[in-house]
Amino acid sequence: MVSTSSTPTTVWITTTPTGGVAAHWDQCSGMDWTGPTVCAAPYTCKAANTYYSQCL
Repeated sequence: MVSTSSTPTTVWITTTPTGGVAAHWDQCSGMDWTGPTVCAAPYTCKAANTYYSQCL
């Protein structure tokens, strides 16, 4: 008889938005924002407050 054991493995996948182009309604700037800062045409990045700007 062969005895085997297995240990469950958890894999955590995290992503950080970087570069690229933000779509309509997406966040495009703000304090500590590391994602896209350019909006897809014809939208522009409009500041809502210090922490959040959106492609409108």
